Amino acid sequence: MVPGGTEGNLNMAARRPRVAVSIGANKHVRDAGPGAIDEPAGLGSWVLDPASGTLTVSPGLRRLFGWPRHVVPRFGWFGEGVHPDDRVAAAAWLARVRVGKPAGEPCVFRVQAHDGDQRTIMVRATVVRANGRRQVLGAVQDLGDASAGPLAAIGAEQVFRGMFEHSVVGIFQSTPDGRYIMVNPALSRIYGYGSPAELRAALTDIGGQLYVDQARREEFVRQMRAHGAVSNFESQVYRGDGRIIWIAESCREVRTDAGVLLYYEGMVSDVTERRRIEDELREARDEAETANRVKNDFLATMSHELRTPLNAIIGFSESMQRELLGPIGTKVYKDYAGLILDSGRHLLAIITDILDIVRMDSGRLALQDDVVDIAALARDAARL
Repeated sequence: MVPGGTEGNLNMAARRPRVAVSIGANKHVRDAGPGAIDEPAGLGSWVLDPASGTLTVSPGLRRLFGWPRHVVPRFGWFGEGVHPDDRVAAAAWLARVRVGKPAGEPCVFRVQAHDGDQRTIMVRATVVRANGRRQVLGAVQDLGDASAGPLAAIGAEQVFRGMFEHSVVGIFQSTPDGRYIMVNPALSRIYGYGSPAELRAALTDIGGQLYVDQARREEFVRQMRAHGAVSNFESQVYRGDGRIIWIAESCREVRTDAGVLLYYEGMVSDVTERRRIEDELREARDEAETANRVKNDFLATMSHELRTPLNAIIGFSESMQRELLGPIGTKVYKDYAGLILDSGRHLLAIITDILDIVRMDSGRLALQDDVVDIAALARDAARL
């Protein structure tokens, strides 16, 4: 009996809280009175009040875990004895129960009982209202031998059938010559068909009908023969409506003990959106690199064009300032020539810095330490 399925005995824990009595000194743990819940062997139930932390356990739950009457079980006990391999999943499930928001799906994990035995249990919970209070009603089922793990305990065939039917990834089995043996609903949706049966009926030649470039199918088969498996093999394929999408396939060969190839089995993901984003990023990067290259070319050309007249200004102003061709006659003119010389050299330094930026962008800049006269730099700035 589990919540969400047949209600029966489990809901009696919520409907009959009046038969619950305190056990021991802990007022937050209660035990259902004799006969309150008549549960089959291997089943137990509990009720948790998230607001007060009160936990009500059934006699079946005590029998299931071997708790004597004097033992006061705590809700946190579920998480303390969990097998290390199951701890993450169990902790996430129990955390939601503590706050009164249990997950809709059951949780299966291995746990150590009071008597030291390790058991595989399946726990389910649902929210109910009793006496106007919001409570979490839970059920525990002993799934038997814990050594095989949770999947074996609840039936591997049932588990994997559910994974196959409800997976968001396409799953398939196909013959080496290109016919689908089995596909799941997700693969039908990816390829644009209404059902697995419709897909199998429509695609009778995978290489000739599905792949945009038939050479990709040939490469797929070649890699399968060479390595026995492929991983993230990306190709363009046609959907049932004619639209082209990108897929990524991971596949392996299935052979008999004698080595005879039976079929391929694998998974397919639709990577069209990822490829579109990658293409857009690639185009944006190429555009940015082109724009940066044009900018650098412009700066380099401009800098060289400015250097030619600037060298003439610096050279003539230096000749005038040093009076190489004779006295200027007026001291003010000589000072002006000095200002022109300093300004020209300052502008030349700026142009040199621009060229350094261009070299920096292209990775060709060599840094060099030098001594700077701070006082002279300040004087030059004040004069300008």
